[in-house]
This record gives sequence, C-alpha cells and structure tokens, in this order.
Amino acid sequence: MTELAPVWSAIAKGPKKEERNILQAALDDLARNPGASTTASLTVTKELHNTVVNLMFWSGDIDLLNEGLHLFRTVYTSTVKTSMDQSNLQTYDLLASDGNLDLQNIQMFQHIFKSDQPTSYMQLDTTLKSYHNLIVLLLKPTHPYAAAYSIFLNIWKSISVQLAELFATNPSMPAQFLH
Repeated sequence: MTELAPVWSAIAKGPKKEERNILQAALDDLARNPGASTTASLTVTKELHNTVVNLMFWSGDIDLLNEGLHLFRTVYTSTVKTSMDQSNLQTYDLLASDGNLDLQNIQMFQHIFKSDQPTSYMQLDTTLKSYHNLIVLLLKPTHPYAAAYSIFLNIWKSISVQLAELFATNPSMPAQFLH
C-alpha cells in the first residue's frame, strides 16, 4: 500500500457506497491546497468514479472519449457557459420550430453542441490543470506518467500568454489541441 497514493487507502478502507464521496472530498481538498494546479472543482461523476475504482485507465481506443482516464473526462465548463448554452438551446428550439434558421444561427449552435469540448483558452487551461489535480491525487509524484505530465504542465504555464493569444484566433483550437 505504501507504493500507492493515500487516496487509494482511504477508498479501500471506506464503505463501497462512500467511494465516490471519498474521491470527491479528496479532490476538493486538493483544489483548496495552495500547491494545486487549479482551484476549479472537478465533479466526480458516476462514470469517472467507475473509471478510477475499477482501474480502467485506458479504453483501448483513442476515439472513445467517454471511457478510460484522460483529459476529456475532466473538461471544465463554467456555470456561466452552461447557463448561456441552455439559453441558446432554447432559442434554437424556438427557431427550429418556426423554421427561421439561417446559416449564422446554425454555426452558433454547432459551437454549443460541442460544449463538452473546450471552446476557449481558459476552459482548456482549467481542463489541463484539473486533470493534473486528478493525476496528482491518484498517482505518486514519482510515477513516470505523473512526472511527465507535471513537466508538460510546467512548460504549458511558462508559455501561457503566447498560447492564450494563439488559441484566441480560432475557437476550435482548444478542442483540436486535446485531440
């Protein structure tokens, strides 16, 4: 057990029904820690919980974005964006029922329908950092994957201004970066 990160011991010792809460509490505690990559909260969904406790770290298919442990499982979406998306989807429903959709409306809604992928630099940056928090929680810092991802994130942070400017030029770039 000493080779594993402390969260695994807490999950093993706790009741099965509390595994998800234990994982969520550990992630929340980490996000409040000054050394965390981001303070943004990552919600442990039922699917993410199953991935972690059943050790399904690789789906076997890079196109399966809803299986395995990878960046797409930690995509950050702000409450404001979610609210705006809901409002825009209601508008879409009204326009579709009226039959008054034009090309501009369709292009706007294409963006909304891809809301499970980052559409801004801030969203991508928070996603990368949320994933790092998860990796730090699940793996010891000396694990090769954790160490490599930490190096990547440090380089990412060092060129963040340039990246923010680059990603601002095209709204699809954050999602393309993750692919």
